Amino acid sequence: MIQKRVGLCISVSTEEQNIEGYSISDQRKRLKALCVAQSWKTIKFYVDEGISRHSTELPELNKITKNFH
Repeated sequence: MIQKRVGLCISVSTEEQNIEGYSISDQRKRLKALCVAQSWKTIKFYVDEGISRHSTELPELNKITKNFH
């Protein structure tokens, strides 16, 4: 069986999200657990911190789309 390789994008745009359990470290832990449960190999985390996800200027998200095409 071929192990899937994944790049994971994480973002937090507000302090409120940080407080409510959506911090970068919380998201990273949850995504790592998902990868283990699915037997996926994590290649890289792409982190856009402090930028609204509604923005079209998410540098790390743009990198992931280039690296996985």
